[in-house]
Amino acid sequence: MSSGVKANDECITAFNSLKLKKTSRYIAFKLSADKKFIEVETESARDATFDDFVASLTKEPRYFVYDFDFEAGGLTKNKMLFITWNPDDGSPMQKMVYSSSKDALKNKIEGGLVEVQCNGKDDVTYDYFVSKAK
Repeated sequence: MSSGVKANDECITAFNSLKLKKTSRYIAFKLSADKKFIEVETESARDATFDDFVASLTKEPRYFVYDFDFEAGGLTKNKMLFITWNPDDGSPMQKMVYSSSKDALKNKIEGGLVEVQCNGKDDVTYDYFVSKAK
């Protein structure tokens, strides 16, 4: 089900900057106040840590693109993650709108993203992200 929400051009610009120029570690996206567009909320510093990412999570749903570095098999690897943060304790209306709008952003920034769904802080662990990224 589509909500009719569209990703604005700033989302694509920020994503391309992260992917190609490695300007930040992650980008947070949110719905505009009128719920018609997805827009960039923040771009982290490039040296942001996983703990910084976890600390940035609020009670409000968000989408993130995370340039995730991890260790596997003795090697440092990297994957781009598309994270839907939709907390279980959020309002039912917000949860529904965010769930039905994510494809508007995901389809605009296509490019080998690994999708990760997080519904609570228990889902946001380094090991869980590594299991998804492998």
